[in-house]
Amino acid sequence: MAQGNDPDRWLDHFQGEYFQKSGEQTWSQLGQLVAKAPQSKKIIVAGTNGKGETCFKLAASLKSLNRNYACWMSPHVETVRERFQNQDGLIEAQSLVELFQQTLHWQGQNDLQLSYYEFLFASFVFWLQASRPEFTILEVGLGGRLDCTNLFDAEVACLTSIGRDHQEILGSRLSDILGEKLAVTRSGRPLISSLNSKYLDRLTENYCREKAVAWTNLSSPESRDFSTINTEIALHALSQFDGLEFDRAELKNHLLSLELPNRDETLLVQGTEFRLFGSHNLQALRLTLQRLYQQKVDFQQIWFAPSMRDGSEVLNMWNLLKTYPCLSKNQICLSVDHPKAFKGESEGLPDFQNFSADWFRQQKRDLKGARVAVVGSYYFLSILKQAISSEVDL
Repeated sequence: MAQGNDPDRWLDHFQGEYFQKSGEQTWSQLGQLVAKAPQSKKIIVAGTNGKGETCFKLAASLKSLNRNYACWMSPHVETVRERFQNQDGLIEAQSLVELFQQTLHWQGQNDLQLSYYEFLFASFVFWLQASRPEFTILEVGLGGRLDCTNLFDAEVACLTSIGRDHQEILGSRLSDILGEKLAVTRSGRPLISSLNSKYLDRLTENYCREKAVAWTNLSSPESRDFSTINTEIALHALSQFDGLEFDRAELKNHLLSLELPNRDETLLVQGTEFRLFGSHNLQALRLTLQRLYQQKVDFQQIWFAPSMRDGSEVLNMWNLLKTYPCLSKNQICLSVDHPKAFKGESEGLPDFQNFSADWFRQQKRDLKGARVAVVGSYYFLSILKQAISSEVDL
């Protein structure tokens, strides 16, 4: 493993993050490590979309209330430090390197071969041991039942949405996907959800009755954008803790005023406005487009850069995008050099333009003063932001 003070370089030898079911020995050792973590008030957040925003709003709430917390986020976009957050922001690079060294030593002591995700998760648990937060926020990485975060027994579970993503692992049936995510709940403890589906709500009700989970259903027939829904889930989760007092209306207004990195982030570049909307799957893209339609906003161009997934889903996303000509009649498919970028082909997709430093500079000249929406992969958003800030070769 690489040495040095750059935590991102420490992870080079993993050659990327890919799902790998934990072996029995690894799961047992991680469980023992979690059991040694100091007591804290834990909130776990699962769901196909909305997990990251809900965790962000939980963290922002606790910060505004001057509470001490640690937050595990997954995945990261620009730096691995994003996965380790507390009331002071991202963990310092040197502190994270020291945690990696501790994890590496623990891995060797226990004769383990940790995956990328397991290595980072173990490092987060060591961070909890050192920082001893009052609250711990856990964003599930994938699914729920087999995710390392499920080794914790959280006091409160949140379920933000259910959709088809990672079908090769979770299956294609919504009932199966829901079952994987409901596994993060615990008997006698609350679950907060807002699935806005009578079918999924019925399955959730049956599960919670059987497992004695205290379910609060925030689904509503009223039309609400997903940011409002995630805010309400976060506020209701926090209200489950005795002694945590806050003005709900005031805190809700504060949370709705915040700009989320990569989720609805606006960057101004020499008169051109770029609005970034991370929307890595079909459900996320649909929610994003619906929200923009309700806002009655239009764009000179929409750039679509999908992440690595089945070509049929990418085609469905592209076709969905084409049903919103009111947002922009000029939509561009982009490819980028990244291990998690879409590189396949699907009949019906247009030719992909290669995103490069030269291509971006030309677009900036041609689009000066315009508004551009960027949707798709969070990894592409990271590359775009690097190009905006430095214009180095990509």
